[in-house]
Amino acid sequence: MAKLNELKTEELTSRLTPEQKKAIVVDFQKTNKEDMETIFKTDIVTTDIKKELLDTIEKKNAELSETIKVLTTTTDSIKAEILKRPLLDPARKESPLNLGQYLQVMANLERRKHESVKSLTTEMINKYTEMKKDALVIQKTAGDGMEEADFSEGGAFIKPDFASELLRHGYESADMIGFCRQLTTTGNRLTFNAIKDYDESSGYVDGAVIMYWIMEKESLTPSMITTDEYTIELAKLAGLSYATSELIEDSPQSIEANLRSSFGKAFAMAMDDAILNGMGGRQPEGILNSPALVSVAVESGQTTTDPVMAENIMNMWSHMPSASQRRAVWIVNSDLLPYLPRMNLTNGLSGVPVYLPMNSLANQPYMTLYGRPIIVNDCAQAKNTKGDIFLADLNEYAILTKSNSGLRYETSIHVEFLYDQMTYRFIYRINGRGLWKTYKTPRRGTTYKTPFVTLDTRS
Repeated sequence: MAKLNELKTEELTSRLTPEQKKAIVVDFQKTNKEDMETIFKTDIVTTDIKKELLDTIEKKNAELSETIKVLTTTTDSIKAEILKRPLLDPARKESPLNLGQYLQVMANLERRKHESVKSLTTEMINKYTEMKKDALVIQKTAGDGMEEADFSEGGAFIKPDFASELLRHGYESADMIGFCRQLTTTGNRLTFNAIKDYDESSGYVDGAVIMYWIMEKESLTPSMITTDEYTIELAKLAGLSYATSELIEDSPQSIEANLRSSFGKAFAMAMDDAILNGMGGRQPEGILNSPALVSVAVESGQTTTDPVMAENIMNMWSHMPSASQRRAVWIVNSDLLPYLPRMNLTNGLSGVPVYLPMNSLANQPYMTLYGRPIIVNDCAQAKNTKGDIFLADLNEYAILTKSNSGLRYETSIHVEFLYDQMTYRFIYRINGRGLWKTYKTPRRGTTYKTPFVTLDTRS
């Protein structure tokens, strides 16, 4: 960074944004403050010269402070103007293009750099430009750096309204993410404190709080809660989709339908699989790899011919904390479904069913075990393997997303150029993990409490 005397007027009147200009000025002020501290500590110059130099720097800093006020006012006025702009709703008539048309123009603008595109009319480009301008989205050309206003360069972040719509479709397709606790961050990670309450066997709660029965005038023993720290760092969920030139030219509706379907299914499967089986790090830490997971032992004599028994279900249920029982769901691989109706509790010469099918006796639009819903999901492990059935309170599983940005969507002609296909790329920053670092040891007894329970492998 240049020194104060190297700062030129044109540097603050260039095409930098107000935020960038403000950052430069603030950095100059910081440099000046450091210069002041150096001058104050040195013994090389006299007191009079020190005072003169410090006065000069103070004056320059005052001038820079005024500049910051101007830049801040400019930035605030821009933001105020932005907020006045109406949001475009793709379901309303005033939206110039639907999602399929929007993607079609996006792709054709990229293709036009390499070939003639007859269907790319000026009217469509103007509508596309209008939507980009109203959405305040920065254009991204694959391989060519950033562009702010040149819409002829192709490739762009998809308009936020449509991005949210595609993302919502993915969320609705996923079985489990909607049950999870949703957290957001403005940075790339979230760190927060929680009560450390994993062992109550000695009478302590919340880590180190305990009550005593005392006699008159007996002294009190102080205690206080202990806390634990959690950190979740955002990861990237990315995918590619292709569209042929014929599809782009002939049917924007087909592009829209294909992307909605493929993106929704891919996102749902990726998130369901990560929530259950993720290894952590660059992907969510799944329930199967959670340090809080309790895996219930199989019954004596139980084999692969009896992959799930009523005793398994009762033992799994006993590990669920009472506060989580009203939120818990069962997650099972579809290969277990034929065995669920066979389970019952012996009652004399008859039996009481543990499993209830949807409607009928359950009087619910879903299947239940112990009165809690069953989610059938083939991201669960294979039949007879640890992880083929879970009992989970997913409210104790956190999903972290970026609060000020959603789905990033880009396009390029180069990846599948030889096959005359346009590539659409989506990237979503998201991560997840369980909020328990281990299971809880109860005050008395040996039944550990946890929101994540599964069944050991059958052999």
